[in-house]
Amino acid sequence: MIQAHYVRDSAHHHTTLSLPAVESISLNPILFTQVPKLDTLLAKLNEFIDSAPSWTSPVTQAQVKQVLAKTIIPFLKASFTTPPPPQPPTAPFDSWSALAASLVSNLPISNLFPLVDIWRVALLNPKFSEWNSNRNASKNTIGVLLSRTLESKGVPRNYQLTVLRMLSNAFSNTNLARQCVVSMRSDLTSLLVSALLHEDAAVRTAAASLAFNVASYLQKLRLEKMKSSCNSNIDPEEDAEWEVEIVSAILEAIRQENTSGDSGKLSLSLMAPQCDLSVTVHRLVASLALLLRFSPFMEHLTALMDVLQSRSILTAKLSDGDGTCKPKPEVRKLISEVAEKLCPP
Repeated sequence: MIQAHYVRDSAHHHTTLSLPAVESISLNPILFTQVPKLDTLLAKLNEFIDSAPSWTSPVTQAQVKQVLAKTIIPFLKASFTTPPPPQPPTAPFDSWSALAASLVSNLPISNLFPLVDIWRVALLNPKFSEWNSNRNASKNTIGVLLSRTLESKGVPRNYQLTVLRMLSNAFSNTNLARQCVVSMRSDLTSLLVSALLHEDAAVRTAAASLAFNVASYLQKLRLEKMKSSCNSNIDPEEDAEWEVEIVSAILEAIRQENTSGDSGKLSLSLMAPQCDLSVTVHRLVASLALLLRFSPFMEHLTALMDVLQSRSILTAKLSDGDGTCKPKPEVRKLISEVAEKLCPP
């Protein structure tokens, strides 16, 4: 294994570079905050439960529907009412995992996207995300729903898209983000690598959002590590082979991306109109910048980027577009800065 070595921030040669565009990137995670019509979501899930050809879980169909109607949906409604209720909503979250396990066991993957959407929205609640972060990775519903995306090549688009958005929202909690990056790394990487090149633009945008959240999490970790003291301990979040794979996937995604995706509710630092070329490219380049800036593996990444002609890939985006849909000035500045100062000539 290639070790990650950290010393005080003066030791990393990138600290001597002037990178105003990179430094202006907000490290807040990109979250998908749209709340669906919860009664419609409940009705759709009940329809799928009723149509299940068999039911083998100890939790019966009637019990699942009762927990959904009496516990989960009321909790979500209370979490997102305006103005908020005087007392923050609470719920016996342990019943949620039993319900999810029952649905995953008995419904086909094509009928599971409402469950994933419930988790996506619920993760915006700090108490629920913290409860998830304390779950063992092998029993965490997030990991179970993620693993289903890798079971076959025929994963429905709406399921994959919703899982990507759910995982992005998991980064609202630092402990849960760490679990995604460490304990779920293999599955997360497999999903990201395939989704970044998906034929559907909305899936690619969601994948770029998740890639950004991963990169932002690592950037914050590295900044904290560099400011603390000289320390050569290996952090479980750091892995050279993984970083090479992700950087390679991001560069290929940037090379192929030429359309705008589904913007949703964006982090303000990456807000852009849909015609901008493109929300997806902006997020991908920001992800690349954060991964490269203080990476302890630059020797390996530089060799990779040289082979992949990373600078040419990035500068090509400066001339993409049809004249009405070109990168905005701030995006062009970021692309130029990463190409010229973080990529090999």
